[in-house]
Amino acid sequence: MNDEQYFRANAFLDGELTHEEHRIAAADPVVMAEVERLRALRDELRDAPPPTARARDAAIAAAMAEFTPAGASETTPEVAPPVPFRPRPAAAKYLAVAAALIAVAGLGIVVSQTDFGGGDDDDAASVADAPLSEAAARPDDEMEETAERTLEALDDEMMAESAPAADADASGTDVAGDVPIGGAADEEDAEGDAPDFGADAGRSERVVVPADFDPDDPILNEISLAIYGSYLLDQIELGELGPTPETVCVGNFDILDTATYVLDGDERDVYIAVNDVEGFVLALDVDTCVELAMGALF
Repeated sequence: MNDEQYFRANAFLDGELTHEEHRIAAADPVVMAEVERLRALRDELRDAPPPTARARDAAIAAAMAEFTPAGASETTPEVAPPVPFRPRPAAAKYLAVAAALIAVAGLGIVVSQTDFGGGDDDDAASVADAPLSEAAARPDDEMEETAERTLEALDDEMMAESAPAADADASGTDVAGDVPIGGAADEEDAEGDAPDFGADAGRSERVVVPADFDPDDPILNEISLAIYGSYLLDQIELGELGPTPETVCVGNFDILDTATYVLDGDERDVYIAVNDVEGFVLALDVDTCVELAMGALF
């Protein structure tokens, strides 16, 4: 067995092969023998009891001892964990603004109380009467009240930004007022104008089963194969599907039934495998699991 056959056997067991690769792997006896060996090994590992905590710790200690350099200390010095970078919180912005306002207010108080002496009395009066700033013209008490109100307003704004973005109740309306969240865009979605992004978006209807369909008739081509697969899905929805066959065939499909398929004039016993998600139906040889035909459900 070469590397390609080994990797193909692993992919076969994991269901990662395409339809063509699955057909090639199923027809290779070496690959299928490796698949059976890997499947048995997987079952044995699944049934193995888990190790005890003492055995696990002993194995870890033995492994760490193997990788410890000769002469190195058995104890590893503790390294301080790196300090993660944290973005500057929004509160810092408001604190900086508040500090700037208080600094400006204090500057105005200092300037308003400064003596501009030294010179002509008229000049001193003109300088004293000059409007240095709106803050400088205010009394000290008024400046302090303004700073306190500014801090309170900044605190309220900061609390509003840190609150949850969606203050809506269970009925989908805004808590502050009974206004539906979303506006006109949501009204258009409610009327059905919004596109459908569901799992079946863009898919056509499934193949319709004719009224005169007989599941006991042989399957003649890929179209009748697709009809048979759609019939089996209808039986599942009605809860009337019989027991499904147990096989060793693996892949991204569900084997739902056995039937007769006419291939090149010969009747072959096949498994009917369906993948409703990707929308295909397969006819697989019952002896080799080789794909004989594929039909489209949609």
